[in-house]
Amino acid sequence: MDGSARACTVGGVASHQSAALILERDGHRQVLPPTEAWCGAIALLYDAAATIRASRLRPAIALVNPSRESMAESLSAGHLHMSGLPAPIFQAEIRTPMGRLYPDFLWEDLKLIGECDGAMKYDSANAYVLEKEREQMLRDLGYRFVRWLAREIMLEPAVVMARIARALGL
Repeated sequence: MDGSARACTVGGVASHQSAALILERDGHRQVLPPTEAWCGAIALLYDAAATIRASRLRPAIALVNPSRESMAESLSAGHLHMSGLPAPIFQAEIRTPMGRLYPDFLWEDLKLIGECDGAMKYDSANAYVLEKEREQMLRDLGYRFVRWLAREIMLEPAVVMARIARALGL
């Protein structure tokens, strides 16, 4: 990452430093660091948890990360957390000769990229080819990949976590 992402500390808990807000308009992606509005929303969640005396919500609120782009990515992140596997950076920016790329999950120290593929990811033949070009560019830069389907994380999360653990060398 280029250092633009920063942590937001609310209620004594720091959010993930990798948290970012991703906006897509007209095929262009813009990654924004956590904003005061986002930090304010997290603060409201903590206040609500305290008001209704639901302190058990605090750990779940700490896992909120707006950079995940799909339900399957959020579900994957939850299973990663519950399994005790190392936390990745979500939607980390990687600068390449193709431009800036944002993999779903990145374990930066291992140069390992995790991709959660859903049915809507390749809505055209061109999208499929672009994804393969993107993956090859990252492989050429020394990155490794571990992939899983949205269906797999929903139906067989233990299989996905075992696959990720193997890729992580655990």
